[in-house]
Amino acid sequence: MDIILGVDFDTGAYPDALSSIDALQAQDAVSGKAVLGPTGLLSVLETRLGLKGPKMRPAVRVGQYLDSLRAADDGRRFYSLSFAADAWSTARELLTWRDKLVMSGWDKTIPADAPRRLADLAAVEAEAANRLSPGLGERLRAVCPRLQESPGTGIDRVFISEPEKYWPWPWQNLFFSMAAARIDCTFAECVFSGAQAVRAAGDLGRLQGCLGNARKSGQSIAGDGSLMLVVGQTEADAAEALAEWLAADKASNSGVVLVKSMGSRLLDESLHRMGLPRLGTDSRSRWRAALQVLLLAIENAWRPVNPHLLLEILTLPYSPVPRRAGWYFVQALKDRPGIGGTSWHEARAQAVAHEQERLEKEALSPQRAAKKRKAFEENLDFWLGLERFDPDEGMPAQAALKICARVARLVTVKGGHEGDPLLLQAMEQAMELEAAVKASNLERITRAQLNRMVDEVFQFSGAAPGSGAEAATWHTVKTPGQVRGPADTVIWWGFVDSPDRHTPHIWTRSEQKALAAAGVRMEEPREKRRREAILWQRP
Repeated sequence: MDIILGVDFDTGAYPDALSSIDALQAQDAVSGKAVLGPTGLLSVLETRLGLKGPKMRPAVRVGQYLDSLRAADDGRRFYSLSFAADAWSTARELLTWRDKLVMSGWDKTIPADAPRRLADLAAVEAEAANRLSPGLGERLRAVCPRLQESPGTGIDRVFISEPEKYWPWPWQNLFFSMAAARIDCTFAECVFSGAQAVRAAGDLGRLQGCLGNARKSGQSIAGDGSLMLVVGQTEADAAEALAEWLAADKASNSGVVLVKSMGSRLLDESLHRMGLPRLGTDSRSRWRAALQVLLLAIENAWRPVNPHLLLEILTLPYSPVPRRAGWYFVQALKDRPGIGGTSWHEARAQAVAHEQERLEKEALSPQRAAKKRKAFEENLDFWLGLERFDPDEGMPAQAALKICARVARLVTVKGGHEGDPLLLQAMEQAMELEAAVKASNLERITRAQLNRMVDEVFQFSGAAPGSGAEAATWHTVKTPGQVRGPADTVIWWGFVDSPDRHTPHIWTRSEQKALAAAGVRMEEPREKRRREAILWQRP
């Protein structure tokens, strides 16, 4: 197996594995060749070495770490006050710290005279040993020694699209272990290799020279058309201009590579109007109807009763309350907003009577009809909230688990019948929230706490139906670093955005000194910036 590896290739690259422009072979559709990013390579190695385990969702790991923090908390930890105020956010932030330390070589121990924060994290790690699922750092650490013990991975060659110095050292360590396992690892001499190193003529060549030398070239732009900046008053104007340009000469679009960043609904709409395929957008929304069931079920479990939320759950396209019954409650809420009054009880009686009439028409046995009617009434009582909780005191964790289980069961049935991918995603999210609540081992969960958990689960919620990319003659990548070969034309859309957010060191000098003494090698912000710069220079 031959692998082409790049820092940004986890979500795609141009050219891909089936294209003839690569550093290994000049052939099309060759089996046993893959273009991968770091996590893709790690996944292949884990599979080949028998180390592959179940995928653990981020929210579940946060819950596991929350349980570890609580077990180690004696009220005097550096995080104790924050943990008491907002346990979930504290656990999420400290888990990020912890994972970065492990990725940087931390062996989860610390000298006795270490600064307080490090000593506290080491104490938490002792509790996390049997609670926390492996992160990226543990996975890398498990692969390296196994490579030397079982070198038969079936991987022959790996061409790495960036010089070794631009990779974080844990990955450099992996490359060393791969080379020891007789895997031929070849690094590009510079970020531009092969045909990419050829300097273009005209304005584009002047820009390349300026970026490559990191200084002004002293040459002015000639306006020869090799480099163009299109500016619109609005995003819609820019989208319209790009769509018209692509439509003007469809035959030459096969040589076009578009760096789309997150994509754009406006651009997709403009392309659609011109009869062109959509690029697809990566925007996410938690407000899809199928995903609202879990959100509304949780919100309806708190006091005081909110009639507007009740109306929302009753009128959802995927409402857990059958529409034939929900109509009675909608009318009751319109007449007298609130529950528990005469109108509400009459609505329930009418809904049950209507269901009884429907069951009688089905000619079921008395026992079967009674069982179905009982299930119908239990469903009404559960979803319309006979039991509500004080937001500050919180609800029992078992109540939250019950809501998640009921939502998962509901959308599983509907998704299985309708084949709706959003319904299936809603099922996964309900199951993930259920797993996170179980992992956190909390007895009661306040409203704010549960909202934090929901935010974590919904962080990458479902894309809008029809927002996926469509087959096109041009090529699309998400980030500049995914362009690894020459193209006739490169279009940058939304190129002012960077998905990577760099933060300065959170560690004091004394802490950094203690970490360095423990063999932890933290990547400096300037190293990240340098890597980002060379990747952005690629196109």
